[in-house]
Amino acid sequence: MPQITFNSAWSLLLLLPLLAVTFRMVRQSRAAQERGRERLCLGVRTLLLGLLVVALAEPVIDFPSRALEVLFLLDHSRSISPEQQKQQVALVNEVGRRVPKNATAGVAVFGRDAHLETDLRRSLHMGAVHSVVGSDATDPGAALRLGASVLSEHASRRIVLVSDGNETSGEAFAEARALAADGLQVDVVPIVHDYRREALLEKVVAPERAKRGEPLEVRVVARSTAAGTGTLRLLRDDQVVAVRPWSLRPGTNVLTLPQSVTTPGFHRWEAILEPRTDTLPENNRALGFTYVQGKPRVLLVEGTPGDGTLLEGVLRDRSLEVVRRATAGVPASLAELQAYDAVVLANVRADQVTVRQMEHLRNGTRDLGIGLAMVGGENAFTAGGWRGSPVEEALPVDMEVERRADEPLVALVLVIDHSGSMGGFFDDDAGKLNYAKRGAQAALTVVRPVDELGVIAFDDFVNWTVPLRPLGKPEEAHRRIEGIQPGTSTRMYPALLAARDALARSKAALKHVVVLTDGHSLPGDFAGIAARLARERVTVSTVGVGRDADGKLLSALAGATGGRYYASVPAESLPFIFDREAQLAARAALVEETFRPRQAGASDLLKPLPQAPPLRGYVATTAKKGPAIEVPLVSHRGEPVVALRRYGLGRTLAVTTDARARWAAPWVAGGDYFSRFWLRSLRSIVRAAPASDLDVAVDLEGNTARVAVDAVGATGEFRNGLDLRARVAGPDGSRSLRLFQTGPGHYEGRFPASDRGQYLVAVTGGGESRKPAVGVSVGGVARAYSPEWLRPESNPSLLLSVAEETGGQAWPALGESIHGEMLTRFFRPGPPARTAPYALWPHLLLAGALLLPVDIALRRLNFRRGEFAEAAAPLTAAVIRRLPGRRREWGERDEGTSRLLQAKARTFRQPPAEDEAVPHPTIPAAQPRPERVPAVESPDVSHPRPSLAEEPVPTGDPVPPSEVRTSPEGASEEGEPATGGFSGRLLAAKRRAGAGRQREDSLPIDGSK
Repeated sequence: MPQITFNSAWSLLLLLPLLAVTFRMVRQSRAAQERGRERLCLGVRTLLLGLLVVALAEPVIDFPSRALEVLFLLDHSRSISPEQQKQQVALVNEVGRRVPKNATAGVAVFGRDAHLETDLRRSLHMGAVHSVVGSDATDPGAALRLGASVLSEHASRRIVLVSDGNETSGEAFAEARALAADGLQVDVVPIVHDYRREALLEKVVAPERAKRGEPLEVRVVARSTAAGTGTLRLLRDDQVVAVRPWSLRPGTNVLTLPQSVTTPGFHRWEAILEPRTDTLPENNRALGFTYVQGKPRVLLVEGTPGDGTLLEGVLRDRSLEVVRRATAGVPASLAELQAYDAVVLANVRADQVTVRQMEHLRNGTRDLGIGLAMVGGENAFTAGGWRGSPVEEALPVDMEVERRADEPLVALVLVIDHSGSMGGFFDDDAGKLNYAKRGAQAALTVVRPVDELGVIAFDDFVNWTVPLRPLGKPEEAHRRIEGIQPGTSTRMYPALLAARDALARSKAALKHVVVLTDGHSLPGDFAGIAARLARERVTVSTVGVGRDADGKLLSALAGATGGRYYASVPAESLPFIFDREAQLAARAALVEETFRPRQAGASDLLKPLPQAPPLRGYVATTAKKGPAIEVPLVSHRGEPVVALRRYGLGRTLAVTTDARARWAAPWVAGGDYFSRFWLRSLRSIVRAAPASDLDVAVDLEGNTARVAVDAVGATGEFRNGLDLRARVAGPDGSRSLRLFQTGPGHYEGRFPASDRGQYLVAVTGGGESRKPAVGVSVGGVARAYSPEWLRPESNPSLLLSVAEETGGQAWPALGESIHGEMLTRFFRPGPPARTAPYALWPHLLLAGALLLPVDIALRRLNFRRGEFAEAAAPLTAAVIRRLPGRRREWGERDEGTSRLLQAKARTFRQPPAEDEAVPHPTIPAAQPRPERVPAVESPDVSHPRPSLAEEPVPTGDPVPPSEVRTSPEGASEEGEPATGGFSGRLLAAKRRAGAGRQREDSLPIDGSK
């Protein structure tokens, strides 16, 4: 039954005082009103005030609802087989055909995430599932939260959870408890797996820390549902180190493998199980980590062969272990990077390293304390296109260089292939053209406003997207480049010819062309155009995107004109290449002059070193600002030559000159300055040795990783009260973690680790400062496969607890006997729905607003009792006439008859002829003048009417018939023959008597004329 409540019930106290005041005011009003009208005014005013006061009290009426809403939650995580997913859809369709009239049903699917697949409706039918959810995890709690948000609060609600109960994230039972408090039932339909012969690896247990060459044990933990045999392979850093046969028993199995590691650094273990009989191959891998103490390891990456030869010779046998690699040896993961204590990039271009590798270098420095150094050369820093890269973010210098006004003018033309393949129409790489546009837009920031820039987009035709002219403000060029869209085929020769013709008219001192394509061009005289460009001193650099580009043609064009050729470039590197080419075209990146670097300030790095010898060149950069930035050496132009920075847990170094006998030839030939400088510089950034008093262990507990640190001093005492923090680098990004003391010398912290991949944890007591962080200890853990495969069996206990907590029903397992009348039980009456509150005060205010004009009209307008009825009579009569089935009263004329009578009257009202005109007596203004109509009898005889002064007073004698006229309607006029006989004569006499009375009334009171 509806109930009415008031949100502001105290407002009702105003009702009685206001009614009393209103009653008194109406009673004392001076306006004279009838008693009935006074009562009506009082009633209307009382009603109006009552509506306003009740509206102030904010009344709310609650309506109970009989509607029922049912939402099916379908588990589509990876542990659910395709056949079981089809069974879920079949169950929903069977139930959907039995939705009663008072119910609606919908469907949501969930895995890592939950999405609504079908909204609530009366007829439910679904085909394939279109929602994309993360299938590598199961979060039924998120699904229950989604269901609670979808179902209305004003209906009976029920959720049907169809799942195997293998919860890998979230807290389903806690969510069920909240739903129970909200009156929402959860039915469960279990999904039972039949994995009778399944073997899996749970984890690899290896010492977190070991000494170089000492024996250690690696334990592999497996679990099997049945007895069986298999083979175990153990890999260290992707190399097989042990192969063992393994007899598995039902339950948990442990295999111990003795190992010894002689190479210092961070090592990764991987165990692979190959059982004879198995159901799920996805869970047959496990990972572990071990850190082996020894000499610090330095990875030296050289851009071209020979760039790191001198540097390697200086660092080797100097308490540092150096590993020299080409750019292909840059670590592809944090686990690989963790094996080194510092990474040196010697004259490396940005396009030689992937963006993912750049991110690993940055994150390894910030989160794991690994040192990072970049050494100059013609391919490094600004000249290498590192501007805007993740590596630049970590370095102490920016790649922005301020152009001088006295530099020569530059004319740069970008020739971009926008054929269909660049747009992804003919391959899977739809991002090539977008990356090319980003690169062209990046070049706008390098070119000065006075420099000339042109952009040609070519396919079958040549389109000057940006005509060659001084750049000025780059906004318009930026917008035009963004508008480039995919075209058709590739025809490069006309585009080169157009670029050559435009540059021939340019007066710039430096002219450069950058050509970008991803395929083979239609034929053309490329040799001839290359020779003409070379004669006119126009350099051409070519970029081949992907493996389908015509490398032979592109390399020939670049070689003939003195440009550079970039082969098989990934699309994501295009912005770095365009930036590099713009910098080199302007010749602002390289400073090739002999100068002596000067010391900019006090530095611990240069204290034991003599004055630096001269240098022959460097790469122009700009030092960053901040308290963690140190610039020991600068050039003659004030630009940094050596700069250091504290970045996260690690340190970075930038040396803008090279480490070869080109720019640094005076350093190489000037005694031991070269070796002493580089040895001190790299030692300053090498990761600090792990703290001997911090023992880090990381374990997986379900979807959470637990970090445990034991702090024990050199003499065995517990170290309490430490402020320990950790940086976690994982597949889902990096995060900071605070560790709390939970026991004597014991600290713990937890972080989510449900994603598949490696998690590295660096624990330190230091922080952001100019001094390196002391006591960095690294631990790690890896999840080799999705937690979906960790428990192959179902977890019905979780589902039953959810149903019991919410008062729901536990159904038979999916695929069993759920059919017929049982399906209607999904729509059984649920718990009473919460009534729907409905605010009444807006309607009360509206009623008061409509009643206010009535109140004003009753008090201000003066009208008699019958005036309303008299005014409404025509309208009432018109309505009554149009009522269907009404009988017409006697004498009532219809519309056609009325028109005929009016026409007849107009015919009889025609004016008389001139000889028949009869003068009328003077009539007072208040008396309406009778209308002259033709006489009925003797129309040719007229009798002039005497004036009012001469007309005799009637004596009552009969009037001769000749003096009375009768109208067609029977009315007689004076002086006209009457046809009404005696009645007509009486009417004429009456009229004469009335005229006499009017004449007497018009005389003055004193009787004078």
